[in-house]
Amino acid sequence: MMQGSRPDPERFRALMWLLLLGVVTVVGAYEVRRGWSFTHWLFSYEHGFSKRALVGEFWRSWGLPTSLQHFQWAGTCVLAVLVAVLAWAFLAPAWRFGGTHRGLWHFAAVALCCPATIANAAFDLGRFDQINMLLALGAVGAVAWRNSLLTAVVLVALMAVSILVHEAAFFMFLPGVLACWYWFYPSRATLARVLGAGGLLSLLMAAVWMRGHMSSLDFQTYTKLLTERHGAWVNADSVSVLFRNTVGANVEFTVRKAVSWRYVRDHIWMLLFLLVPLIVLFRPVWATARKQLPVSAKALLVAAFSGPLLLMAIGHDYFRWWAVALTNAMLTLAVFAWRYGRFRDALSSHFDSRRRTVWFVLAMFIAVGPLGITRAFERPIYNNGWVRLAQAVAGQSQPTPAPGATAVAGSSP
Repeated sequence: MMQGSRPDPERFRALMWLLLLGVVTVVGAYEVRRGWSFTHWLFSYEHGFSKRALVGEFWRSWGLPTSLQHFQWAGTCVLAVLVAVLAWAFLAPAWRFGGTHRGLWHFAAVALCCPATIANAAFDLGRFDQINMLLALGAVGAVAWRNSLLTAVVLVALMAVSILVHEAAFFMFLPGVLACWYWFYPSRATLARVLGAGGLLSLLMAAVWMRGHMSSLDFQTYTKLLTERHGAWVNADSVSVLFRNTVGANVEFTVRKAVSWRYVRDHIWMLLFLLVPLIVLFRPVWATARKQLPVSAKALLVAAFSGPLLLMAIGHDYFRWWAVALTNAMLTLAVFAWRYGRFRDALSSHFDSRRRTVWFVLAMFIAVGPLGITRAFERPIYNNGWVRLAQAVAGQSQPTPAPGATAVAGSSP
């Protein structure tokens, strides 16, 4: 609510509290990673076309410094932009309608502090998924602006860049972007454009998948070359992704890991600390969405959530897919709260009537820390950056990751 040109003090205080929660979440999850993620920033087209090399090619062609510290700064800048965009998306409905829909503030708090959203991004600094999420959000912004041939060109261009940055974007973000396009302008003409764009991007994906492995150099030679140029921090396991290109091998490896005790245990932890609280909070919201939202909106929600989970069949970074799926779902619900009045009323009423549950879940989320990607729920609580900070102040070393953790992390598609 507004009093002349002055903002409502109550709404301003709520915004400040949520921003503080967001800062606590980011700081508690932020971790500078060495080796695995930033080795990807060194890949380029110097020795021929290969997947995941567009960022490195940009870096090389512009003559930018390639030290680990420079990559860490660049990764932090990408993270800062992504966190700002996500925070704006989650907070916008509450800021616009929070005067009469106080429950939207509680929804925004859950979205901000969820271990799968901004905490997940801060925990895995340097991952190309963050760049690709920004590209996908840019594509959605272009679609929201206008439905035209120019929009189609911009969307295809952005998502093509995304696939060249990391081919997993084809599943992680493209289904949601295309579904969002149709949701904005449901018509036969839009459907034809969506199918055409999807077809073109599928051809690019096929080319990247079939031709994107390193062929001019062998694994040992390329790893030695990168290490001599850039230092011992280069992660050999990260380099190996350029030399693996068979679906069968990935599926076999993924199935074998899925039944191992470590991954079963991690999923039990995730079920207890993340999925059960979210199911309790959002099950009535899903029921409301099924009744009130149009078919195109429900299709968008399903596409945005299920797209990343399709990768679980060929890639064993299970918690990485869960993180993107849940972030996509939170973003979609925030957009629905902005656009649909009846859904907004139901969402706000639901969260407003469960304030104690919301605050309990928030406290648990902050205590547990990020969902993580490479270590996942291997050690619940340990993933929390505040615990690591306390250990550093006390002069204690961090727990040693389980044997084989690096190799497991590096085997993702």
